[in-house]
Amino acid sequence: SAGQDWGLNSFFFGEAVKFTAPEPGWKLKQIKVLGWNYYNESSMAVPSPSNFLVEIRDEELNLLYRLADTQNAYFTEKVPVLRAINIPPLAMPEVFYVIFYDRSIMKIGVEVENGSGNSYVYNSLNGEMIPAEFRIDESNATKVNWIIRAAGE
Repeated sequence: SAGQDWGLNSFFFGEAVKFTAPEPGWKLKQIKVLGWNYYNESSMAVPSPSNFLVEIRDEELNLLYRLADTQNAYFTEKVPVLRAINIPPLAMPEVFYVIFYDRSIMKIGVEVENGSGNSYVYNSLNGEMIPAEFRIDESNATKVNWIIRAAGE
């Protein structure tokens, strides 16, 4: 999570992925997120319900769509699962961002090899896209890919 991995205030920071629409008029219908929220299967203890937030923004970071929902409606597994979050069909511009604010209530899957440079941490306070990198030491960092997908037609 942006809050846990980078020590950021996770209410204002989200995992962001930049996408290119496959064709003009393409409509986003679903967002898929690899995530989990520490469900304890042996005690059957479901984490306290908390909300996540999803935003869709254009290339200039103008807000196109926003959805808040409870993580327990999607992520009650003890292991990472790819969950689909349906949204109303939304015509996308050529370039757009999907931003997932986990609010430090859950973990988002990350690929640490073959970083594409399309994953960011979004600072909603100042509109800054910060490249998603894990620091190895003072001089080395590796780009990562958030496992967030956009599906549509």
